Amino acid sequence: MYDCWLAFELAFVYLFIVETKGLSLEETAALFDGGDAAGRIAGLAGHAAGNIMSTTDEKDSAEFRETSSKA
Repeated sequence: MYDCWLAFELAFVYLFIVETKGLSLEETAALFDGGDAAGRIAGLAGHAAGNIMSTTDEKDSAEFRETSSKA
């Protein structure tokens, strides 16, 4: 009886569980939530990366000015 249940579970997993290995976050979101979710995630990621880059650029330029003025 247990072997029959295992065979059913194997068939169910093979037919209905979506493979997400190797996919990006945007591709996985598109699989489960549709294409709109992938666009929202990409936009939010780009916005967050822009904030990090601008903060890093300001710090780097300030550190460069301090180092240059000491020399």
